[in-house]
Amino acid sequence: MIRQILKFAIRKAASDPRVRAKATHTARKIAKGAGEIARDPDPARKLGRLAGKIKKKLKNS
Repeated sequence: MIRQILKFAIRKAASDPRVRAKATHTARKIAKGAGEIARDPDPARKLGRLAGKIKKKLKNS
């Protein structure tokens, strides 16, 4: 499922410059979130919240 979501997002970003800019912005937020997950005492909870945010952003794009 994750692979399908990533393929969809990559195709969409490659075809539209506005989406490409938004994808870059989102990727930076994801990287920041990954750093927070690594430092958090309960990483599973943080990971779940981050996955929900990513899913919501992809649906709204």
